[in-house]
Amino acid sequence: MVFSLLLWSCGGDSSPTASTSTPTPVATSITLSVTSLSFNSLGATSQISATVKDQNDATMASATVTWATSDAAVATVSVGGLVTSVADGTATITAMSGSASATATTTVSSGNRLWIDTHAHPVGLPGTCFTESCLDATIEIMEAYGVERALLMNPPSLKVRFDQEDAIAEAVALRPDRFYYVGGGASLNGMIHQGTRSEATFANMAQELIEAGAVGFGETASLHLSYSDKHAFEEISPNSEWFRVLADLAVTHDVVIDMHMDVVVETKTTPGFFTARSNNNPSEIHGNINDFKLLLDYNTEARIVWAHVGRDTTGDMRAQLVGNMLAAHDNLYIQVHPLNVPLHSQNAIVDEEGIIRTEWLQVLEDYPTRVVMGSDVFFLGGETKTRPLAATQSFLQQLSEELAYQIGCENPVAIYKLSAGCSR
Repeated sequence: MVFSLLLWSCGGDSSPTASTSTPTPVATSITLSVTSLSFNSLGATSQISATVKDQNDATMASATVTWATSDAAVATVSVGGLVTSVADGTATITAMSGSASATATTTVSSGNRLWIDTHAHPVGLPGTCFTESCLDATIEIMEAYGVERALLMNPPSLKVRFDQEDAIAEAVALRPDRFYYVGGGASLNGMIHQGTRSEATFANMAQELIEAGAVGFGETASLHLSYSDKHAFEEISPNSEWFRVLADLAVTHDVVIDMHMDVVVETKTTPGFFTARSNNNPSEIHGNINDFKLLLDYNTEARIVWAHVGRDTTGDMRAQLVGNMLAAHDNLYIQVHPLNVPLHSQNAIVDEEGIIRTEWLQVLEDYPTRVVMGSDVFFLGGETKTRPLAATQSFLQQLSEELAYQIGCENPVAIYKLSAGCSR
């Protein structure tokens, strides 16, 4: 009896119960929604999604995915996998989760039209771009928008700043294969408006600019409206004594004059846009087109490039007026600025969508050898605001291939007598 009780008490399984646990999921593979992307325009976007699976081939919905690009100058990728085309070329987009990764090849082929930007600034209110690293970053941006070369100049200043002239000339010397120097915006322009230097001093300054490598005198200003209280208003007759002296010097040195002249047919009230933005602007601006004609007739060998044509700041920038000026003055050239700012005018060279207006296209077709492009961009390396460059590329895309190449590449070489143009 006792024996049987002992059997009963010991008859169950007395071994410890084995514990079961689920292995921690480990990212083992990633599958992308696409393995290749192709863009035919700049600034276009495409979303890539990533599916992460663990060692048991189960989807890890909450897995963290990190994105990277092999070349941000060609295509960028956001933290969420949104790819943006930046410039022509090929880049590899990589998604990573733990030790797992997957890639997608991105090809950008925008078909950019090549062009030479004849009006750009490496200095302005936001800062300067005189170092090698900043210039290299600027070149990457230029390549993204088809800019083969750029003419760098100081904005027109009422002050005489020789150091600013030296800085741009030295910056251009660092990358002479991509940049040219236009001198005088921080020296000759101030002398013109001050009118206090001797003609000999003025001529000596011009000579120094030429010796520093200048291919033109500029940016000079006859009428330059102010956009803010920190931005100067400048006004002087384009037929003033000093502009005549400059015309003679330009002929002597065989270079162009880059002239900013917000056109006014007859003396008028300053547009409200400008008086509201800057206390520097007067209530009235004076007619200047007739004096401009006199300057052009004064020395018909002087090549004068009228800057920012097509941008209407006064209400008087009309295609017919510009066409008539080109017809009457063989030494006049126009530098197109294809943005409908700041007045959003019906006169501007493009409409609100950036489409070239018919009457302006006729001017280009009538005078194909007298037109260049000038974006008025402030090149500040990675901080460059690229809207003017994008607008110019869009403008050129709307022209025939032959006309676009002539305006964008051939004319700058011929008018400014540059040593190199576009690679075709």
